Amino acid sequence: MNLEQILQRLVDLVQSIDPFYAVIIYLDIAFGISMLRSLVLGIARLSGLYHINQFSRWPNIIPWRVVVRGWMKISEWWQEVFVFGKGASGGFLHPLFTCTLMYRPSYFPIGRLMIFGIGWLMPVGINIKRHIVLLGQTGSGKSAYLTLVLSCWSSSAFYIDPKGEITRILKGLLKKTLHIIAPYDSNLNNVIWNVFDEMKAAEKRVGNKDVAVRVAVKIAEALIKKEEGEKNPIFTVHARNLWKAIILHVYTAHKPQDHDLITCYDLLCRGYWWIKPDKSKGGGKDDPIITLLRIMEKNPAYNGFIAKQASTILRENPATRGNVLTTAQGQLEWLGYPDMLPILKGKSTFLCEELKYKDDVYLSFVAPATSIKLELSGFSRLLTNLITYTFESIPGNKKIPCLFAIDEFQSQGYNEYIETSAPLMRGYGILAVYVVQDRGGLDAVYNKTADGFSGNADAIIYMPGNHEGTIETVSRRLGKCRIKTKDKNNEKIFEESHVMDPEQVKRFLNFERGNIIVDLSGSRPLKLKRLNYYNDLPVKSFNSSNEHKVPLLKKLTRMVIKGLSKIRI
Repeated sequence: MNLEQILQRLVDLVQSIDPFYAVIIYLDIAFGISMLRSLVLGIARLSGLYHINQFSRWPNIIPWRVVVRGWMKISEWWQEVFVFGKGASGGFLHPLFTCTLMYRPSYFPIGRLMIFGIGWLMPVGINIKRHIVLLGQTGSGKSAYLTLVLSCWSSSAFYIDPKGEITRILKGLLKKTLHIIAPYDSNLNNVIWNVFDEMKAAEKRVGNKDVAVRVAVKIAEALIKKEEGEKNPIFTVHARNLWKAIILHVYTAHKPQDHDLITCYDLLCRGYWWIKPDKSKGGGKDDPIITLLRIMEKNPAYNGFIAKQASTILRENPATRGNVLTTAQGQLEWLGYPDMLPILKGKSTFLCEELKYKDDVYLSFVAPATSIKLELSGFSRLLTNLITYTFESIPGNKKIPCLFAIDEFQSQGYNEYIETSAPLMRGYGILAVYVVQDRGGLDAVYNKTADGFSGNADAIIYMPGNHEGTIETVSRRLGKCRIKTKDKNNEKIFEESHVMDPEQVKRFLNFERGNIIVDLSGSRPLKLKRLNYYNDLPVKSFNSSNEHKVPLLKKLTRMVIKGLSKIRI
């Protein structure tokens, strides 16, 4: 039988089938594939072989999502024309509409489908254009969720990991180069990061040595914090100017082996202690700081930029100069810690530009939350700001943006550079996820612009928490709906009520139930189930953790995978 005869028989077979039965067969096949998918993926999830990327790879024989999207558009139009202004119309997105937000590998995963309070396999994802705000108290599942997001992300990433849990879970299993900065864990740390090498890299990219001044300015802004609404920041301003001048002086007047922040801090505290000062020019035997400033005043580099800053400090009266030095030394005290020496001194093994140019690079900053809030807040801001500035200064965008997952965001303290650049980061090639414990913490640090972080976000993800202000904010953002009641005369009337009052929000966002609420920009909010790496990723994608025990079946799967990997063919 030749090909022509086979095709003719197929045509005859199709023509002989009744159209009604053809539709029935088609629907049966589609239903069968759907049931098979649920069965296979359900077994894979229980055994530790499931990955959320697998769901979208199954064939969709019936393009029903296209029809539902059309229905959504008509529904939105109807609401705008006939409902808006005539009564409350709040409410969650219908589960059928939520099904159109199926997660795909190029999207950002936000949760699992929930119908009638039950979590389904389908992962929900959205295409992000700006940034995301994630709110949840300690123990709400933020780390388990961020671990999954980072494991699935197909581009570069920078994340702050206060407990080090995410880094330990993913270490050695990512198909990426993982750079780890861990000041208080020498066994985990594997990076030397010298900001002077960042200045040299910037000069090489731009082809102009004056760009070093811009980098020094960003370093000073990050390390010497200015409080929001500070009325008289004279000491802060002078301290920044002095610090950037010292950095540039070391860069231009010292040998390359001295090019690091440790040397700069030593000069800030002790000056040129080894040089005998010239008493005729204002120096004294116990005043090496004045000696330093006098020498800096003669530095002609960068059109006299260093000299001008030094002269300004020298002209101040001793009391003001002492306050400026105290301000700078106090905020930079951590540079004198022995733990920082292996990280900041020497030739860099990592540069910020790698995150822009490459897709297979991750940078993790591991430090306790209390340290990020106190002594290492400046270093945390320095990493965040310098990476952001590098992305801003390199032309072009990334096809898939670099993921910034900044946990304990409020612990960094007020950061004027991030406050300004947050709405613009996506244009630089950065997708930022700002992680805070509650709305109160964000309001305390960014009193005037906290609403901007949430108002400009593509999505706000609410996880469990007991902070009253956050719960009330969720209830308010969900809006009100109209409910039908009857009066004494049995007449139908409509009353307005909160979609969820604060007490209901608190009960719904229960950690044990794994519920989350996602407030989408320009759309109805979603009720979803939380995604967790230990349930929604294969066991080969993460290391064991004391915090999340692996069930016996998944342990057996892990053992089989390890055994097979040792077999040489």
